[in-house]
Formats: sequence, C-alpha cells, structure tokens
Amino acid sequence: MDKKRTFSIWVIVSSLTLIAHLIFSIFKFNRLVDTTSHYLFFLVTVIAIASTVKATIRTKSGESISSILDWTMFLSRSISLMLFVIIHFVMVARVEGQSMMTTYHDRDVILVYQLDYTPKTNDVAIIHVIEPNDDSLYVKRVVGVPGSKITFVGSNNFFEVYVNDVLYKSPDGDTYTLDVFDKMRLENQLDNHIVPEGFYFVLGDNAKPGESRDSRSLGLIPIEDIVGKVLIRIIKGD
Repeated sequence: MDKKRTFSIWVIVSSLTLIAHLIFSIFKFNRLVDTTSHYLFFLVTVIAIASTVKATIRTKSGESISSILDWTMFLSRSISLMLFVIIHFVMVARVEGQSMMTTYHDRDVILVYQLDYTPKTNDVAIIHVIEPNDDSLYVKRVVGVPGSKITFVGSNNFFEVYVNDVLYKSPDGDTYTLDVFDKMRLENQLDNHIVPEGFYFVLGDNAKPGESRDSRSLGLIPIEDIVGKVLIRIIKGD
C-alpha cells in the first residue's frame, strides 16, 4: 500500500472515532458517554486492522509479511495516540437545563479539557456531584478559588453573595441570593469567610431563583470533583 492509502485509513479511523464520541455524548451527559464511545472506538479499530491485513495478504507473497507488520505498527501507534488524547485530554458533553444561560443553553454540545486541570477564577468548569439521589455532571462557573473571600450580606432570609468584598453579578447583571440555612452551611465550610485549599465556590450564570444548583445549595466543591474546563461550544442547542 502507498502513503496515500495509509493516510486515508488513518483519517477514516480518526473521523469515526471522533464522530462516535460526539454522537454518544449528544444523547446523554454523563461518564457512560465517554466509556461507551471508547468501546465503539476499539470496535472500529479492530475492523480497520482486519481490513488492512486482508488487503495486504492479496499483495505479492514477498511483500505480505513486511506489509502486515508495517501496517500493524502504524495503526497501533496512531490508535494509541488518538486514544490517549481522547481519554486524557478532552471529552465531549451536552449541557442540560438552563442554569448556565445565557452563556450556554440547554442541549449545547461542548468540548471539555480535562488533563491536569487546575481551576481559575471565571473558568467555566464541569463538576461531578455525588449525592444520595444525584450522581451527575454539572456545568458551572468558578467564582471563588482557594484564598478568595466569600461573604453574604443581607437580613432575615435574603442574602446576596459578595466575592472579595464586591457584590457578585451574573453576566446578565443579576445578583445571587441565598437563604439563611444555605448561608450558615457555607459559612461553616469557609475558613473565616475564606475558601480553603482544595475547594472552590461555583455558581451558574443564570442567577434567577431556582434555576441553578451550585455552591449555594451544594456547598464548596472539592478539587477532585472538578472534571475539566469547558473550552468551546461545538453545537448550539435550544
């Protein structure tokens, strides 16, 4: 086989892998998506290798063994590289709900970077929430990092969120509020109003009451539950 055919096979395998990863991610936004697309990737890989070997056997007998070894080595290296990138560097996910409007909308498909990620202020990140009745991935904005000062100012049952002594507002200019019970729980997690090491304060971009489950109700998010950073929107949803 010539180099042109080699490149064509590599492009086909790569394209099928990425398409499978994207399609499965569109149907459901959770870690099963990632795992399922990887299994499909392996299936596509096996088919590609089998087709290559079959085509090679048809060549001259003197070239067959050498060609098979060359192609197997080439495909193995290419597949290993692509698999490493897909598993460790990026994932494709789908937004569900209105909690990040107007930055991201329901059914938007996003690309997420997840290798050795350290959240920074204002990053949009994927967080993994594990509760008795909830095991989900959420899209939220990182508002407070370790060392940030988080305070709540108000009275009775209505408190607004301040970050580093500045009233925090959503991209649309709305303020964030919480009740006295959520305020007390958060203050118990904060260290004299400071976000401790290894934890983050996150909010949804939709500040309207009841639209976002975030640190106001979930509490501070540990670093191990932050999956990755949202890079771009691939497909616009609703």
